[in-house]
Amino acid sequence: MLELCLWKALLASPYQDLSELDVRQYSGVLLDGVADALTLKKNRESLQGRPKICRGGRSATMMYSYPFTLCRRGVVVTMDLSAKNLELFRTDHWLSNPMNCLVLRLSEPAYTVPVASTPGAAPQETPQERVATWTASDLRAQLEALDMSGPAAHLFSQSVDGSDFLTLTEKTLIDDVRCTPFVAKKLLKARTQLLQ
Repeated sequence: MLELCLWKALLASPYQDLSELDVRQYSGVLLDGVADALTLKKNRESLQGRPKICRGGRSATMMYSYPFTLCRRGVVVTMDLSAKNLELFRTDHWLSNPMNCLVLRLSEPAYTVPVASTPGAAPQETPQERVATWTASDLRAQLEALDMSGPAAHLFSQSVDGSDFLTLTEKTLIDDVRCTPFVAKKLLKARTQLLQ
């Protein structure tokens, strides 16, 4: 399976070192943190993935140069708002052409932060934890909202609170709380609704 090869773009240098790019192993290149939009324009011949072999690492004697090609390979570039010449993606004839560069501007984070890992934020409460905190009066109000006033008043008279309500079974409702089998089934159905 081919994967994307990651190169950290040097902020000070417009030249990319692709000497370790193996087209048999990588399906493309990720240039992370490019500091200038002109870097893309200056290297457009190699970034466009023409079928010819390019030479990287050129020197006077070509001793340290290496062949590479991005033919049929994807190139993904990331830039932040501090990068230079970002306006060229709207004004430059080559950079503004969607056949050359597809620009995705992120107006908000492209990731989500779990609530529990946010400093100072309380972990999100589950329905069971919420019901467990109810007093007998809270439970009565919730059951009355589900049109169960009679069973709600009966549970309230027995001082059944939210944590008790979570542990009740049909047998305990009939034997201990003295509900009819029909009311016991209705209460368990109401509990399922309240836990959703």
